[in-house]
Amino acid sequence: MCWVNALIDLYKDTLMNEKTRKRLTVERIVKIPGTVEMIFNRKGASIQEMENVFIEFSAQVRIYNYLDASVYKYDPPKRNHHIKTFYALVKNDHIYVLNPTSKVFNDSTKARKKIVTVK
Repeated sequence: MCWVNALIDLYKDTLMNEKTRKRLTVERIVKIPGTVEMIFNRKGASIQEMENVFIEFSAQVRIYNYLDASVYKYDPPKRNHHIKTFYALVKNDHIYVLNPTSKVFNDSTKARKKIVTVK
């Protein structure tokens, strides 16, 4: 259920809002091809299994490991700019939503983009 909690944390006011035409719900997640309800509830879902959810809702995704290395990236062909990018950290079979406006996240991103020159 880590994925469901992560999606709720980020999209509760947008994709999961009752006024949204194409609403993201737990029921819709498990009905998307590639996400099997029994597997999803028992052992969770992998990033690859969740890819169909990202594709279905045209969500831009960036997932990093605990060493700050990118482990997954998805850019939809036609991005909806009203939907926030899903930034997350994966560690020990758990997924945690990252806040891209936090100082820690921004410092980490800057460090990742630095070019090191060796003389």
